[in-house]
Amino acid sequence: MEKDQSSSSEKSPVAEKSQSKKEAKTSRPKINGKKLAAVIIAVVLIVIIAFTVIMGLGIYKKRWDRDLIDTPVLGGIVKMYPVMWVDSTPISLGDYWVHVKAMKHFFGQQMGVDFDSEEGKQMLADIESQVKEKLRQEAIISSLLKKHDVTVSDADVEAEFQKYLDQMKQQAEMMGQPIDNAEDEAIKMFEQQFGWNNKEDIFKYALRSYVETMKLQEKLAADGSYKEAARTTAAEVLEKAKADPEKFAELATQYSDDTQSATMGGELGFFGKGMMVPEFEEAAFALQPGEMTEELVETEYGYHIIKVTEIDEENEQVKASHILIMPFNTWLKAQEKELKISSWL
Repeated sequence: MEKDQSSSSEKSPVAEKSQSKKEAKTSRPKINGKKLAAVIIAVVLIVIIAFTVIMGLGIYKKRWDRDLIDTPVLGGIVKMYPVMWVDSTPISLGDYWVHVKAMKHFFGQQMGVDFDSEEGKQMLADIESQVKEKLRQEAIISSLLKKHDVTVSDADVEAEFQKYLDQMKQQAEMMGQPIDNAEDEAIKMFEQQFGWNNKEDIFKYALRSYVETMKLQEKLAADGSYKEAARTTAAEVLEKAKADPEKFAELATQYSDDTQSATMGGELGFFGKGMMVPEFEEAAFALQPGEMTEELVETEYGYHIIKVTEIDEENEQVKASHILIMPFNTWLKAQEKELKISSWL
């Protein structure tokens, strides 16, 4: 009997092994589910931040956006990066590339520009610079609209579009080529020139900014004092032109708000009576070749300094140059100084 009791009290090797496994299991630390989730979230956030930083460096330092903007997945991400900030409003790469592509479409289709050539690459660089400036100006105006409690509704944009359609109809009738559906013709024209084939894109990327500018100008026009800065600037430029008439072209390039003629030293070419607004025409036709207006000439566009270079008596035309100082542009430049603007691209 003693032998049997002794043997029963002893643990078998199998039992000892089983017991050790249980002890090992119970001694392992339990993994907290919340801590594990937090670790996973932290890792994901680190990956996202790293990806965002790397993409940002690639876009802003290496211009990866040029290659990635049309790719299925990364293109959508690239579009969200800002080109610049105006106050607290970002201008996205998405909007930037819509306008760049529109201008490439215009010059490619209408003028046959090859953007792979050296000249084409330089033109593309100029286009990108112009688009950034355009979007910058539009964002500034949008910010100032809020400041001056000016609102632009969809109905306002639609009304401007209808006005444009009426002008198309009138011009077509004058040319003896009446059109049945002016809206369809307008959309076709925008598609041919810029690649926009629906009203939504035309309104968003072309008309709305124009209407916003007009609305803001209308609000400011109620208070004529906003013209004072432009008149002061124009008077200063006039004195410089009088002091050295030979520098007229240089002054036009530097100061004129008529960007198209400014690049040519203010040159407007020949024009006859009825082609310019009355105040401008009267002043220009009163000058002799080489003469310049002694006083500023005010028109609906702003303040002009006019210089006539040639007279074609046979065709009753004059060839003139001008420097234009626009009140709205002068006022806008002053307002920009009060805004926080940061360019990222």
